[in-house]
Amino acid sequence: MARTIRRWLLAGVGTLSLAAAGAVPATSAAYQAAYPRVRPTVADYTQVTTSQTPPTQSQCASAGRRCFTPQAG
Repeated sequence: MARTIRRWLLAGVGTLSLAAAGAVPATSAAYQAAYPRVRPTVADYTQVTTSQTPPTQSQCASAGRRCFTPQAG
């Protein structure tokens, strides 16, 4: 008898918890507003060369870019 009541109680609690989980929206407005909007930090770029060495100043100038080297200090 006690075992039957325990089973009915567990079944009822399980059913209610599943119903409650389905009633709560997955994405609430407060949850969405917690994160800032993603903004890219690089808006404009050009691939000057595909080699592994840095581009020369003349390569950068031909692409209309200004290159920064360690010697530019």
